Amino acid sequence: MDWQRSFYDGNMQNYIDTCRKLMMELDSVSIIVPAELLSYSLLGKVGGDTNIHQFIENLTLNKDIIKKPKKILTRLQDLAHLNNTKKLPQNHSSTALLSNVEEPHKIVYYCAKGKHNTKCTTHKREDCWSENPHLRPPRREKEHQHFDATAHLTIGQALMTIPALLQPREDQLILDCQATHHMFNSLKPFVNTPKATSIHVATGDSNSKLSAVGIGTVKILNHNNTLTLKECLYVPNLKCNLISLLELFKEQLTVNFKENVFSLNSNGKVIMQGKIIKKLMVINYTILKTLLSNQINNLWHNRLGHPRDTVLKQLGLPNPQDNCLI
Repeated sequence: MDWQRSFYDGNMQNYIDTCRKLMMELDSVSIIVPAELLSYSLLGKVGGDTNIHQFIENLTLNKDIIKKPKKILTRLQDLAHLNNTKKLPQNHSSTALLSNVEEPHKIVYYCAKGKHNTKCTTHKREDCWSENPHLRPPRREKEHQHFDATAHLTIGQALMTIPALLQPREDQLILDCQATHHMFNSLKPFVNTPKATSIHVATGDSNSKLSAVGIGTVKILNHNNTLTLKECLYVPNLKCNLISLLELFKEQLTVNFKENVFSLNSNGKVIMQGKIIKKLMVINYTILKTLLSNQINNLWHNRLGHPRDTVLKQLGLPNPQDNCLI
């Protein structure tokens, strides 16, 4: 699908038209995408625009509208019309306001579900790909190779818009709808030493260049509940720890809001709780001391020439730490 290739270049109307087309294509091939995931994806692509950042944040925190992606597009459409009205000459703008005449929405017709739409003017029925799928040209192989490479280069996208009034703390997590991965700036929460990697992390600031140097599993404690996060990136220069909402949704976790408090839930059970501070979803957490202790013991044990655990297991020997005097 072309969904992952859609991008926002500053033209809101073009972005809305493209998203509507892609959503219709998803329906035509019977692909079911969770509504919340689709909504966060729609908002995530325009969240980097500083001119509308506050507007996007308000939509993100609206738990009712986030369940309906089509309403998200309607709100973005209203924003596009408002911006177009501001660009009109003063006399045109005044006339429009006085007469209360609203510019009509641009309607785009598409073919779907194996049928040709007679209102579509971009092609004839005999050339319709929906009725004649064999006419659709195959995608070039080079196109796929380029897309895969780009995906690996931008796999760590994250929005770094932390208000100056909120000072990031080591024991805090911020839920980010635009982060593609969970990211931590310290090794302390990791269960074991992260596996070395090199991933570029794109942020909302073009002057900020960050790189993830490790990837591993994190375990944290919040409200007497333990949460395990896999494939977390270790980014040393990250200003704050980020939790990807998209990754949480993949794990079938849901987010519930009540005033300035929210919770992460799994099968109706509350896993974690947090507060909304300065329009950011913040979770306070505790590092399990036993995990940190085991990590340090394993590190020293491996440094002093002991065979790896996998080798000892193959030889049928006991746990290397059972009789280790270090």
